[in-house]
Amino acid sequence: MKDLGKASKTKNADGKEVLEVSLPTRPEDIDELWSGMRKELATPHVQEKSKRSADTKQADHYATVRTNTVCCDSYLAPNPLTRAENLMLSRTASRPLSSGLNLCPLSHSAR
Repeated sequence: MKDLGKASKTKNADGKEVLEVSLPTRPEDIDELWSGMRKELATPHVQEKSKRSADTKQADHYATVRTNTVCCDSYLAPNPLTRAENLMLSRTASRPLSSGLNLCPLSHSAR
């Protein structure tokens, strides 16, 4: 099967860079290329199954655990007080929080 054409950069007689493009122009060449491509696309691609070694599986497992740990920590760790306050608000939706509620006793001076 022929290729679909090519493009190349060359210099002409004046020393300027010129792009030369070669494409099939005869109807027979185009039809032949079209039929070849249709046959190639009609054949399903068979994917080779590859087996991972035990070392690779172990390394992938550790990488997954590290990734999940980082994702969970970045979601859970930033502001637990906000989540605790939201939890308290959802439980007491009908009544407001009392002004004496101290969610983090270390951040305020003793009263």
